[in-house]
Amino acid sequence: MSHFLRVISVAAACAIAMAVTHTQAAPVETSPVPPAVQDTLRKDFGMEEVVALLSASATRTSSKKYLEAQATRFRFVETKNQGPLAVDAYTALDKKSHIFGYRLFYGGENGPLLEADTVVNRDDKEAVSATAKLIGSALDSVSTPDGGKTYFLGIQNLDTSRVVKIMVRAGAKSAEGTNYDIRYVVSKR
Repeated sequence: MSHFLRVISVAAACAIAMAVTHTQAAPVETSPVPPAVQDTLRKDFGMEEVVALLSASATRTSSKKYLEAQATRFRFVETKNQGPLAVDAYTALDKKSHIFGYRLFYGGENGPLLEADTVVNRDDKEAVSATAKLIGSALDSVSTPDGGKTYFLGIQNLDTSRVVKIMVRAGAKSAEGTNYDIRYVVSKR
């Protein structure tokens, strides 16, 4: 076999091997939440509860009804308007919980629930350790204008037309410590 044919056959074999073994990674924003991260979110931060709330919140009214049924676990604190958003705050009644409560962002006075933030109890060492574990598993991150950072954990299906993008937001460090939120953002497919 001539040198030229040998080079061509080796090149062809390499091309075939690369075509078989080369896989293109999915974009980070479409990556599912890894199972280990889901386990931490469920065990330490009540992810099922948040997903159930998001599913039950086609409108702010339906969301409030759902949360009223959970009155033994959460108490309404206040509503603030931030531009076109209505933001409701709820506190967790269980003082041993890894979360202080929720901040719920609605698309207007009776719009759908767009985002649910679980506020991590930064005085709870187990909660902070679980949050650090989540941050270590992040698929991507971005710095925020206030000096904090948001870590993308992945997406999860909510229903046939919506997904939930799950993130950890670490606020800027202060003398009191760092504030952490587990952020669930609803997005259309």
